[in-house]
Amino acid sequence: MIGFVSGWCGHAVGAPESRAAQCRRVQRPNRALVRVKASADETGGKGSMLPTALPVSTTWEIDFYSRPVVGADGKKLWELIITDKNGNFEHVESVPNSMVNSKELRRRVQAVIDDSPTKPKTLRFFRAQMQNMVKIALSSIEDVVVLPSRRTYSLLEVIEDRETNVYPKMKGYRAISADPFSAMSSSEVRVGEKMPDSLRGEKFAFVTLELGQIRALEPEDVGFGEICPIPQSLPDDLTIPGICVYSVRAGGLAGWLSGSEIAAISALVKQREIFLECGLNTDFLFARISEGLRTEAKAYENQKTETQGLHFLAVQTFPDAEEVAGFWLLRTI
Repeated sequence: MIGFVSGWCGHAVGAPESRAAQCRRVQRPNRALVRVKASADETGGKGSMLPTALPVSTTWEIDFYSRPVVGADGKKLWELIITDKNGNFEHVESVPNSMVNSKELRRRVQAVIDDSPTKPKTLRFFRAQMQNMVKIALSSIEDVVVLPSRRTYSLLEVIEDRETNVYPKMKGYRAISADPFSAMSSSEVRVGEKMPDSLRGEKFAFVTLELGQIRALEPEDVGFGEICPIPQSLPDDLTIPGICVYSVRAGGLAGWLSGSEIAAISALVKQREIFLECGLNTDFLFARISEGLRTEAKAYENQKTETQGLHFLAVQTFPDAEEVAGFWLLRTI
């Protein structure tokens, strides 16, 4: 059982009004989470590393894009970067500009798969501008699902590390003038799509959990959910903000959410709206923030600044339920 610390509940867009509720808090033993991050080849060449601390996930994350390094021919360096969602496998290889095409991308990804003891079942990518090439290249790979997704947390950490520690040391480096993750950023005033009925619960609450409780979760504890990588530097007693959705059809709701590639939940206090960020660039209007929830919504967003963006979504039938139907640890990067 996961026990949340909760305040007053709100109502999802289109949901009927009902009384607010509070959740119980249950103490669970903490368990340390050990992660080993593979170092990438610093020459812009080719390299793969397989640390042995944790098994490599069957969910891989891929980026095929130009980097802020210009070669002697005046053309930008292109790289293929692949990692697994746990950050335990990392492959980086440079690609000649003349070979930037879907056929070459497929050949190189297939070669990595063939050489890996752990084969991927899912390939996630986050760049909207590369969507056509990636889908054309990878859709024919057998037994692999290709998903446009913002749940590429380990991949973004690899890119951020290379932007900071690798590319600036390379000959031909050109400083980045814009946010390297601008493809994932949103405008200040956001317009969300209507939530599908299949993704809508009856009510929700802003809740919290200590990070140690999340680290102690076993796979069977999260239902249809998924836990993103947790920064080692964060202490177990850190309070992680979240939203718990309550629904009499919690199982079905969690099942639908599991196929939506949930990346984050954002509360725009000034706009008085909460958005469920899914897939590559889909933002659903999850709920409107009532006057009574403004303080909690603001605290929810403020807490993210202390957690390096970690937050969560949970789905239960009711506040005192013994189990969650789904629990997703998310991260805004």
